[in-house]
Amino acid sequence: MQVPNWLKRLALLLLLISSYSYIAYKLYVFDNWHSVTINSSQLILNISILLLLLILNLFFEAKKWQTLLKPITLVKHRDALKMVFAGFTSGIVTPFKAGEPFGKIAFLDKPYRKDAIIMSYFGSLLQNITILLCGIIGLLSHSKLLNLGIQNKWIYSIIPITLLVIYILTKALLKNSRFKDFLFQIKQSITKLSVSNTLKAFGYGCLRYFTFCFQLYMCLYLFGCTDIDFSQIFIYYLLITLFPSHLLVDMGIRGSVAIFVFSNNIFNPDILMAVFLVWIINQALPTLIGTATLVRRYYINIHKRTQSM
Repeated sequence: MQVPNWLKRLALLLLLISSYSYIAYKLYVFDNWHSVTINSSQLILNISILLLLLILNLFFEAKKWQTLLKPITLVKHRDALKMVFAGFTSGIVTPFKAGEPFGKIAFLDKPYRKDAIIMSYFGSLLQNITILLCGIIGLLSHSKLLNLGIQNKWIYSIIPITLLVIYILTKALLKNSRFKDFLFQIKQSITKLSVSNTLKAFGYGCLRYFTFCFQLYMCLYLFGCTDIDFSQIFIYYLLITLFPSHLLVDMGIRGSVAIFVFSNNIFNPDILMAVFLVWIINQALPTLIGTATLVRRYYINIHKRTQSM
């Protein structure tokens, strides 16, 4: 069934409006600008480093995506990067970035899209494994959180409770024949990926993870938070990954978790600003580029169809 052009234009317009509106909303509701202190003498140097780390971040993500696509179709690194940008745009307005694969597949031919969506989610799983492992290491190595009062011991129950819920849901869903068929399709797609490519994709995911950890460390240092160590950053990313989130409360959750992890529940606007700056660099900027990429791709497709008539 051919989707009408007007419907595609409407969907693209709604996606662009929602992504830009989301970014504008986050900028508008952030009300701690007036209380921020910053080391202005190092501002230019630090911002330059943060943008360089963003480029590395995108490079590793594009290489990971290129590796995951190898069993399906070969794509150039430049095209993989375009898909990553488009994924930022389609993912930023959906809970858990569930819509990210649908921006990526806009650059692929239809026969490859089904497998590509599965590969995208598989790549996210590999990334989350890295976050989980490093988060556990952070919990075990950070002495302050190991000595939490009894009222905060709940933090150690998050991981086993999450795993238990996943196990119960999986057992229940396995009784459904449609879900079994769905799992079989996923298995067919993933088994196309060799062990070496899986390890390579996992490696790129690790490099990307440590890149945005260092970004956050640099941002915290920029705003005067010099007593933060990497174990706390590992814990922070673990918690914001495990906590359920929605686009309208995502920054609130990030800020609350940051206050809890980095300043022991004591309000610190500098920490909020650091977290917010990381979000702008890692999410808002790629999203803005991704909107232009998607629009250009859409009109190129329209031009090609027009020429073939």
